[in-house]
Amino acid sequence: MSYNINLIPWREKRRGYQIRILISRLCVVTIVGALTCIYLAKYLASKVEKQQERVALLSERSQWIVEQKERGKLTQQNIEQIESAISTLIRFDVQRFRSLDLMLMLSETIPERVYLNQISLTGNQVQLKGITATSANLSELLTLLNQSPGANAVTVQQLRGNDSSTQHNYLFFTILFELVERIHE
Repeated sequence: MSYNINLIPWREKRRGYQIRILISRLCVVTIVGALTCIYLAKYLASKVEKQQERVALLSERSQWIVEQKERGKLTQQNIEQIESAISTLIRFDVQRFRSLDLMLMLSETIPERVYLNQISLTGNQVQLKGITATSANLSELLTLLNQSPGANAVTVQQLRGNDSSTQHNYLFFTILFELVERIHE
């Protein structure tokens, strides 16, 4: 006698149970994977956003540096223009005071009994024409001009005496020297 044992419903129940467990595990893994993907996508998106902010900040800073560099160039050009204008003003100032310096120096150096007929100022060259009663007065004038800080390379260009027909004995002279420039404050 043989017994007929049907194990299929039990196996089918077990297989159905295992399939449900497998499907539920697959669903859980799929949900965990989907949530992980969403989290990673958001995380990477935030990192990309931060990186884009950094790039924007760096480009903004580099643009600022370029603008500062251009401002520096403009400032340098302005400084050069101002320096040029200042040097021009100094030259004008020196030229303006040149005749005043000459008059001041001459008022301090010309001794008594020396008389000037003509003063000529061309650039830095000064020509003095005058008369004096004695050669000692002329010698004193030459000594004072040589000692003056405003005169350089003092030379007597012409020296002549009076005619014998006149009663007075005068010396006629022409002196050349170079005026030394000084900058006034």
